[in-house]
Amino acid sequence: MVATAVSYDGRREVLGLSVGDCEDQVFWGEFLSSLKERGLHGV
Repeated sequence: MVATAVSYDGRREVLGLSVGDCEDQVFWGEFLSSLKERGLHGV
């Protein structure tokens, strides 16, 4: 899973990267929590 974003000036940025066996609720929860812990907000 790769989370990307586009900055205000149009640059693309990779916000996070994770590898998992499947895209279940646990995987998504951990992935999104890791982004939040690293400071992602206001999306």
